[in-house]
Amino acid sequence: MISFLIKPASGLCNIACGYCFYRDEVDRRARYDDASAPPMRVMTDEVADAVIARAFEFERGARQSRGVSFAFQGGEPTLAGAGFFERFAAAADRHNTEKLPVAYSIQTNGVAVTRESGFCELFSRLRFLVGVSVDGDARQHNSVRVDREGKGTHSRALGAAELLLRSGVDVNILTVLTDEGARSAVKTYNFLKSHGFMWQQYINCLAPLPDSRADDKADRRGGQNGGDGGFAKYALSPERWLRANESLFYAWRTDFMSGRRVSVRHFDNLLGIYCGYEPEQCDMRGQCSLQFVVEADGTAYPCDFYCLPEYAMGNIVDSDIKALAESDAAKRFLARKKLPQKCLGCDILPLCRGGCMRLCESGGEYEYCAAFREFIGRTDSAFREMAAVVRRERSAAGRII
Repeated sequence: MISFLIKPASGLCNIACGYCFYRDEVDRRARYDDASAPPMRVMTDEVADAVIARAFEFERGARQSRGVSFAFQGGEPTLAGAGFFERFAAAADRHNTEKLPVAYSIQTNGVAVTRESGFCELFSRLRFLVGVSVDGDARQHNSVRVDREGKGTHSRALGAAELLLRSGVDVNILTVLTDEGARSAVKTYNFLKSHGFMWQQYINCLAPLPDSRADDKADRRGGQNGGDGGFAKYALSPERWLRANESLFYAWRTDFMSGRRVSVRHFDNLLGIYCGYEPEQCDMRGQCSLQFVVEADGTAYPCDFYCLPEYAMGNIVDSDIKALAESDAAKRFLARKKLPQKCLGCDILPLCRGGCMRLCESGGEYEYCAAFREFIGRTDSAFREMAAVVRRERSAAGRII
């Protein structure tokens, strides 16, 4: 299956989160590459049609096609308007002459998702998986996720998520774990459960990328000449990562063993590895692949964390998928992920896989290496017990393990 991560409104956003890494990327593109930086605008129908045409052209030529996945992200993708997604889906239907499976998903802050906006009906009809960003209760969420007037957005985000659920839309809650927010990880988990959200995803708040073009090569957690917008202070430390994940794990395990199953993406993937399955989460596969992130003007990048001029693979209006994948920028990106020598003989490498490259910027070593090792040491027996439960359940259901 070919997958695209589309920025239909580029980095445009209707709120001002304190920790937004994509705002940092957009700022760097404008600062260092004025001539070719993608403009902050809404994707035209012509560019959208090029994305769709390239996708189905590639899948028709694939040896074994499994369909196409279109994910929308930002900035805030709903700023493109409900009509954009209506036209996008209609164009996909026209190009999908082989009637291949098509999956849609979107990540939103929820502010524009109201009863009157048309998004709920649209996402339900087109069977979108909708990720809504909610960072826990009102106090935690509103400390970092505010609108342009500095007002908290918690009631609007939570209200949108609940409205989508009532409309029959599949909703996944996305929670960014900041260094401070990690203290309340279990409180957040239980808060989300109490509102009926059984699909949860916790995202590590990242420090800004080292800026190779800055004059002052400051420590990554201290920012780059102040160019990070101040979000370095929110980055999740290994110590807080360990405490948050251990406490979350045992809350999740208690629910699992009692039959009240909650999906926490990272733990689902780890449990899958214990059961002998390959993880779907890209940072757990052990090697980077091309995400085909498409900006509003059609510029394609290999990864959402590396939408920078030096990684621009080309423009999808002018280049097919093969040309983008074989570009020098794509090759440079894929060649970057190399495991340190000490990882090769590590007993937990099958679980860690070396971590996300974005978290290996300090000398090539996974930033959470020691924390992850300690986490597995504390939870290994529990994961094995849960894997045995999964095997028994699948065996009883007559499914191949």
